[in-house]
Amino acid sequence: MGNGPAVDIAALAERFRWQFRAVDSRLNLRVPPPRLVNVRLGQSAERVRIVLDFLGPAPFRVQDGALLVEMRSRDVHLREMETLGIPHQWTPGLLRLNTTVLSPDSRLLTLGRPERLVLDLSYEDFLALRVLGPTGQAVLPPLQQFRLNTRVLALGRRRFRLHSVALDLTNPSVTLLPLTGSDGMDGLNPLPALAKDWQADLAINGGYFNRIRKLPLGAIKRQGHWLSGPILGRGAIGWGSGERPVFGRLAMEEIVKGPRGSFPLSHLNSGYVQKGVARYTHHWGSHYHPLTQDETGFLVQGNRVVRHFASFQLKGGVALAPESWLLVARYGASLPLRLGDPVALDQRLTPGRFGQQPHVLGAGPLLLLGGRPVLNAGLERFSAQFQREKAPRSVVAWGQDQLWLLTVQGLGNSGPTLKETTRLAQQLGMEDALNLDGGSSTTLVFQGVTTVRGRGVDSRVHNGLGVVVREPPGENGSQRSNN
Repeated sequence: MGNGPAVDIAALAERFRWQFRAVDSRLNLRVPPPRLVNVRLGQSAERVRIVLDFLGPAPFRVQDGALLVEMRSRDVHLREMETLGIPHQWTPGLLRLNTTVLSPDSRLLTLGRPERLVLDLSYEDFLALRVLGPTGQAVLPPLQQFRLNTRVLALGRRRFRLHSVALDLTNPSVTLLPLTGSDGMDGLNPLPALAKDWQADLAINGGYFNRIRKLPLGAIKRQGHWLSGPILGRGAIGWGSGERPVFGRLAMEEIVKGPRGSFPLSHLNSGYVQKGVARYTHHWGSHYHPLTQDETGFLVQGNRVVRHFASFQLKGGVALAPESWLLVARYGASLPLRLGDPVALDQRLTPGRFGQQPHVLGAGPLLLLGGRPVLNAGLERFSAQFQREKAPRSVVAWGQDQLWLLTVQGLGNSGPTLKETTRLAQQLGMEDALNLDGGSSTTLVFQGVTTVRGRGVDSRVHNGLGVVVREPPGENGSQRSNN
């Protein structure tokens, strides 16, 4: 070594069981791979840190656009990486993290006591890493150009992170669909599961629901069929193939006409219950089960009353056939019908343009219409507390001749109010905008990767908006299968 400096590493070598071997004129050092004991994700407003904790020094190298780490790991830590949204490839003894998408702004740090490997990234780099996945391959072919963008906007001293995707609905390969579970309107699912079932490349959470009953609270119409009817005149979006979508506050009026007069219906296929008569079809599910006590009902088939159900008869559930519908009376409401009565149904929508749309999704409140702020949460019967709430938001909007799916999260704050969300949509140049369910429900899934979690946790939702970049599904709106 001549007069060069020397460092005594005997203690380190003994502590971590390093092995030395002379090969000709070289000295080879073998460092046994340490055990991974913890995986952490640290986030600030601008940076994300992926932290790996080890029981000892971990040999690593950057090679061919990947960070390679020699280590041992239990399945629980690999699952934790998946939960945190850290894309990786694992072969026994070697962890691979793709780094081809990272900018020069990214940094690789090593720390001791305990031994740690830290990948310090900008938020944009972390988003690119997650979207491109562990191999660095593009999630969509180049011709199917929609990109997930992120930006930070400020309103005074309050800052917000926005994720957005713009869609060209005139592209025949792009199909926008309401996403629901496969077992009717009863049940909640993680949004990634709904997206996978419908083979959607992109999905955002949709309308409101009762988390206890696990039933919808708003309009869902797919391929011309009302899976759930609108409630309370709340905001909705309706769309068809290749056309500009319709935004507005949607109301449905249904009237049943019988031999002894006419009577209005309160709701269609809805988890929102109040005094009156509601109607349920097979799009609600294979069976109807009572939602309140002492309900009574009439089953209509072929525009004729074919069966009456007393309260005790409804308790076991009623099968809903495709050509029938069930009238359910709640809280003492009367039904002026008898067995064998002929009946007719009259349905009207306001605005009427929604009736021409094969797909509808309701949520609310409506934020923008024709470029003007129209926020009036009280008009749509949202509570005063809801109107004041600061929370993560999901928004579907129209602007610059494109449909936009947006999420908004607070940076150093709980999130925007509805008024702030409206102002942010205006800043982006949106003409029409509808607030979707938010808070912990706020979720954005991009090619199977959950890129946005409203409050940092995975949440189950009732429905969503999905974008399928392929041939559209069949006319019956059924789910597609790989089989």
